[in-house]
Amino acid sequence: MTQVFFYSVNKGGIERKLTVACKLTEKAFALGHHVFIQPSSEEQLRVLDEILWKFDPSSFLPHEVGNKQNCSIQLGVEIPENQKGILINLSEEACIKHHQFSRINEIVGPDEQSLLAGRSNYRFYQTHGLPLETYKI
Repeated sequence: MTQVFFYSVNKGGIERKLTVACKLTEKAFALGHHVFIQPSSEEQLRVLDEILWKFDPSSFLPHEVGNKQNCSIQLGVEIPENQKGILINLSEEACIKHHQFSRINEIVGPDEQSLLAGRSNYRFYQTHGLPLETYKI
């Protein structure tokens, strides 16, 4: 069953959310997991792509934009049907394809729009009977 983890970022803007996404990606990749990161827009996808290449000089996060089955870290605004592993959701919509993933990481920012989306997503997953955990960072 898919586990859903909410990471509540209590200060900072979108940059902080993207940094948290990179840290979660780095950890999952080090553990051998496949990761799909769903940004909220094409613009955020381009920014995240750039950040991942430069994230930590002591580590390397090889990634591809789109549905590349040979890459452990993928980015895209749409989740492919055959995607598995861990989802890092930066979009404001709950993942309706939650059954495809073993884990979903929802990153919620401190701004009103992100908080409202996070609450809505929490209710969605709760309604579908998924186990939920929250962390404040």
